[in-house]
Formats: sequence, C-alpha cells, structure tokens
Amino acid sequence: MMKNLAVVLLTILLLTGCSNETYDKAMEQGKLAVAKQEYDKALGLFELALEEKPDDQEARRAYNHLVALSGIDEDIKNRKWDDALSKANKLLKEKNVAAAAKKDLKEYIRIAEDGKKQVQVVTEKVEHIKTLISEKNYEEAQTQINELKQDESVKDGFTSFTEEVGKLEVTVNEEIKKQKEAEEAEAKEKARLEADRKKNELKWSTYHNERFGFTIQYPTGWILGPEPTNGDGRSLYNENDAEIVTYGNNYMEETKPDLSDHEKLKTTSGQDAYLKITKEGAVVNFNGVITDGTIIFNLDGTMSQEFYQKNTNVLKQMLLTVKIN
Repeated sequence: MMKNLAVVLLTILLLTGCSNETYDKAMEQGKLAVAKQEYDKALGLFELALEEKPDDQEARRAYNHLVALSGIDEDIKNRKWDDALSKANKLLKEKNVAAAAKKDLKEYIRIAEDGKKQVQVVTEKVEHIKTLISEKNYEEAQTQINELKQDESVKDGFTSFTEEVGKLEVTVNEEIKKQKEAEEAEAKEKARLEADRKKNELKWSTYHNERFGFTIQYPTGWILGPEPTNGDGRSLYNENDAEIVTYGNNYMEETKPDLSDHEKLKTTSGQDAYLKITKEGAVVNFNGVITDGTIIFNLDGTMSQEFYQKNTNVLKQMLLTVKIN
C-alpha cells in the first residue's frame, strides 16, 4: 500500500514539473513576442500558459491586454474613433501593460484623435456643400465636392461620408444638367426672337425736299406719290386705308399755326415738334408740325382706325426723324 502511494506521488511531481516548464517557456516566449510586437504569436503563447495554469493572474492579464489591444486595432481599421479612444485610454491606465503595447496604444490614440478631427472637417465641408445646393449654387458645390474627394488630409474622415457625398454629387450633376439645358433653351429662344426681330425690323427710306430743305424718313415699301409742280412736298402713302402727306410752307407771323392744343415733342436732332391726333367717327387725323421760324414743316394724315393702331409708332417716329436744314 505504501509503495503504491509513493509511485502516485512521484508521478504527480513529474507531471507538475513538466507543466511548470511549459508554462515558464510559454510566458517567456510570449513576453518576447510582445516586445517584438508579434501580438498574434504572443496571444497563442499566453493561451498555452493559461492551459497549463488557468488561474494564473499574470498570464490572464497579459492575455486580456492583447485581446483588448486587438479590439482597439479593429476599431482603428473600422474608423470607430470614439470606441478606439475610449478603449485605448482605459487600457493605458491598467497595471503592467507591456512597453511595446503602450507605444502602440499611444499611436492608436494619435490616429483616432486625428481621425475625429478629420471627421469634423469633413462634416463642416459637407454641410457647406448642402448649403450651396440649397442656394442653387451648383457649380461651386461641384467644385467643393471634387476638392473634398481629392483632399488627402481628410481621406480617413471622408470614408464614412462616401455614400452621402455620392448622393449629393448625383443631385448636383443633375441640377447642373438641368441648368445647362435651360440656358441652351433660353439661348435658342433669344436667337429666335432676335431673328424674328430682324425679320420684322422696319427698314427706312429718306425723302428730301429741295424747296424747303427738310428731310423725313418713311418706311421702305411705301410708294411715294408724284411731287407737285410747286415742289412743296409729296404724298408718302396713298391707299384706301390712309393718305399720308408731307409738305412745307414759308413761315409768316400772321399765319403761323396755333399749336397750343398740340403735344410738344423733341426730334432726334433736338428741334421742337408738335403733334395732334383727332378722331372723327371711324377716321383718324394726324397732324405733325415743326417750325424753325423760317419754314413750317407739316406731316398730315387721314386714315382708318385700324391703320392708325398698326402704325401709331411709325407715324410718330417719322415726325421725330425730320430735319430742317
């Protein structure tokens, strides 16, 4: 009986000796791996040490430090800056953290703080872009988006905004396209209106009266009547709907016209002109007078209301083009 007990005790002692040797080697090699920042290798060695001594506080602490460090590294990779900062600062406060791990923790903190700053910068720039879009300043918004996408100083912070900025870029490009289409349509409409204006633009001819020295412009296309033998003027238009004549006579004080009921105007050459329009039933009478104290110029017309409505501005412009030499 005593002999069997001795054998058991010897076996236990031998096994315990082997276990301690495995633990010691695992811990020693694990610490060396940590110093070399070979954390995956170190983690496996500390796991081995814990298999040998599950309740060992040093092995458990070293193992937990590496698990926490791995989690922080994952947060950094996923740009979870707040989580990484919280975990890193917490781990730094614990006892017996390896010097190599402390060095990495400080670097993680630096990266996370820089990442947070980048996120803040990108957030402000994205808000500015949204403001530009709300103000319909799409060209500037497009410029800001392009600059943000190419800004290497905030590339880590930009990653979490990629989808949002992409949607803003689509909106901006669509609005710029709409603006360009609207501008092109407006330009075409302006060109069409200008073409119509030129097409319908009134062209002018000039009649000069040698006897009294006056000149007047009239629409090209009007057929002049024959000049009378006394040379005082001419019919500028004579059709069924109107008769327009221009003539001059010598100014005499006793026969000068009463212009008190005429509208006073200024010709393009700066002379005073007088205009009176009267209506008698369906007939409109037009009387324009200019005098320089030597001669009296007259532009008279009798016309239908329809002709007058169509040519009101033309008749007035004719009067204002008159020059008396």
